[in-house]
Amino acid sequence: MNNYINKQIVLIEGKSDLLVHKKIAEVLFEYKTANTDAKTVDIESANYEKSELISKLSPDLFGDSPLLIVNLSTASPYLVDDFINYLPNLANQSELKILAYHLFDQKNFHKIAKVFKSLEVIRISI
Repeated sequence: MNNYINKQIVLIEGKSDLLVHKKIAEVLFEYKTANTDAKTVDIESANYEKSELISKLSPDLFGDSPLLIVNLSTASPYLVDDFINYLPNLANQSELKILAYHLFDQKNFHKIAKVFKSLEVIRISI
């Protein structure tokens, strides 16, 4: 085990879609092994609507926050803006976990990268 689950944010980046998805599966397996009742929420980046991030991260009836899985490779401008605006505040929540991933050729990532640099992030480059 690589102990990815002890960090708020895990960022996986690589050139190969296959290798990135293998690493995602590894991180998800570790997370779900440690949190058997945990729920995950996938954000469809290409179809993202403004401010959707906040509603997706709302705790359930028991106060548990989901693991947010975000594909930044196809991020819409709204998702980029919401990440830039909301991520620093969301990362301070103790229960929040974010698994974000992208391919190195993603054109919008340079804007989001500045936000990730200011946070405590496990960055996995493949």
